[in-house]
Amino acid sequence: ADGIQNLGFTTEAVRAEDLFYTGNNGVFGPSTSPDSRHYSGGNSHVTIRIRSVPALNMRISVAVAHARQGWPMALGGPAGTHAPVLTDVNGDRFLETFMASPDGRLYAWQHDGARLISNTEVVKTVSFTGDTLTGPAAVFAESAGSFFTAPVIADLEGDGTTDIITTDAEQLFVFTPIDADNDGRGDLKPGYPIRLIQPVTGGPIQTQTAVLNAPRLFRLGNGTFGIVVGTSTGGLFAFEPDGTVRFSINISRNIDDRMTVPPTTADLDGDGLDELIVVLASSGGGRIQVVNLSGLTLWTQSTGLLGRSSTPLVADIDGDQSFDVVVVGADGQVNAWTGTGELKRGWPVSLGSEIGGPPAAG
Repeated sequence: ADGIQNLGFTTEAVRAEDLFYTGNNGVFGPSTSPDSRHYSGGNSHVTIRIRSVPALNMRISVAVAHARQGWPMALGGPAGTHAPVLTDVNGDRFLETFMASPDGRLYAWQHDGARLISNTEVVKTVSFTGDTLTGPAAVFAESAGSFFTAPVIADLEGDGTTDIITTDAEQLFVFTPIDADNDGRGDLKPGYPIRLIQPVTGGPIQTQTAVLNAPRLFRLGNGTFGIVVGTSTGGLFAFEPDGTVRFSINISRNIDDRMTVPPTTADLDGDGLDELIVVLASSGGGRIQVVNLSGLTLWTQSTGLLGRSSTPLVADIDGDQSFDVVVVGADGQVNAWTGTGELKRGWPVSLGSEIGGPPAAG
């Protein structure tokens, strides 16, 4: 072959589509034709160059140019589907990167790949050549359980100190990006962790009746944020910034009600305080329930079957200057209500197939 060209169809000889046409590209990159971009059009940062004369077999080089200096870094445990969270927590005007791992640790790196919290932890990885490599492990915090979800990061009390909020299966944690006691970990905020679920012991085997969902924040109207956490069995806990319990309720009605996604928070009525939008799934169908910050139910509506793609979307979908609530069922039915719980005209809409992800507006 003489170069790089699109494949998958045939044409006559001496045309550009001919695999042996001498004018074919010697470079395959983001700006060539064909290009190495993702199907979405995004830059893959991959460039392949032919390094030898035209022949049946040719030598090539492959460059991946997206990695910043100091990166990539090893987690020291499986990442799963956990997404990183980037924000400036130490005021240096650069973004730090936080990532939870099922090995029970929360990792945090500065923008250049250095640890956010100084410690001596190391991680060993095996390279493609079989060599064992040792590098720094940017452990920020750890739990005897596992951090299942990405942390939420905000200044809860408006005091200028950033807080890192996360949960394992049983406890709510709030950390600060400071290691005042020099133990090589981020310090816990006073009043945390808070245990919300107690393991149930049955003989020699411990069983878990419920697990916590990811935490979410709600606005208290005075520049501060509270924390809401749901449980898989329909429990709902709301906390003040200092960890004081605001309310603790259970909104399940049926024994098989499950809260498969975290609550969504939004100011539906424009009073400056957020409402909590919760969806519950059961074998007979689903339900959306809106709760205020006193734990009182404002409205509830039934839906079709719900699943992990049923995270509520809050947006003004018709331009009337009021928020609407959209929920997609596992069966492809899309529901839309006003912020006060009335079904929107023209809804629900059936997409006719199972949906694998939550809705988005733009």
